Amino acid sequence: MHQRMMSAAILGISSPSVDRVHTLLCTRNVSYGDTTDCWSEWSVRDNAICDGVATIVSGWGDQFITHHGTHRYADLLVTGRPLEAMAEIWRAVKPSSAPLRRFFSVTRQLILNPIFSALADRVLHQVPQRMLNRVSPRTNHLIAAKPSIRELAATLPSAISGTVPLSIRSDQLNVGNNLHLLNRIESWSAACEGKNLSYVYPLLDKRIVEFAMGMDSQHFCHNGITRYTFRDAIKDLLPEGIVFYSHKQEPRRAQRDLSVCIAAIDKWKQGRLEATHENRFIDESRLHALIDELQTQPNRMDSSIVERVGAIIRSIFVINLCEQAVPHP
Repeated sequence: MHQRMMSAAILGISSPSVDRVHTLLCTRNVSYGDTTDCWSEWSVRDNAICDGVATIVSGWGDQFITHHGTHRYADLLVTGRPLEAMAEIWRAVKPSSAPLRRFFSVTRQLILNPIFSALADRVLHQVPQRMLNRVSPRTNHLIAAKPSIRELAATLPSAISGTVPLSIRSDQLNVGNNLHLLNRIESWSAACEGKNLSYVYPLLDKRIVEFAMGMDSQHFCHNGITRYTFRDAIKDLLPEGIVFYSHKQEPRRAQRDLSVCIAAIDKWKQGRLEATHENRFIDESRLHALIDELQTQPNRMDSSIVERVGAIIRSIFVINLCEQAVPHP
């Protein structure tokens, strides 16, 4: 069983094909609970089923026990240890090519910005709600929505609340309260429905979560080394160059997945050009224009392009949902 599980996981690294993603775009009904926001996971599940694997052991929830720990710097400052915070940042940036510039950049990003944001957040919470405009949710996913939908969304409060984290523990609490963890667990459970396949999440065991939230911040970030406890635990199992490698990037796989998604989206648009009915929520002419713009963008990983692709996919899912819920004559 262990070998079959490993085989499924390794084979699952490959990207789904354009045809596979296109099929998902045309047929996926998100009302069944699967949000389809992690494309490569479909390959993992397909390979697991082919290999006869019944259970996938997921690392989802690692934000607790392998926390990146950079909130430690702000925590040291607000608890009266500014020199220790500065010394730890310096140790972290000293190996870089421009350590002094990196020092000021990290101090601004990880200490000054969150502290000022927390102060502003505290001031706003003391102002009566009637004196404030409602908090608008992120509207970037609504770029293809009709104007009336965008206007309505701007009047609605955000469904997710949280505080500006100034410590690792406060960030862990935000993670626990954030719907992102629950959303993916429920989504993957729905995707496994009727396939004799299930996920387990050992890192979300109550005992592990409580243990992680009781750990001192130095165990997450020590002498500038982030995720320190995790690295220390595996240092005898892997080469030092791997254990203490600090960059978390998969540019080739991520670029491949993005290119596949863009090609599948364009293929979906070609099949929609003869649609005769108008969607109540999505402006399809606007959506098609956004898809055409993707073809003119540089073929590289860029946060704005990734965000645009996500907005387009969600708009397509809205169209699917409407058409599958109310068939047209």
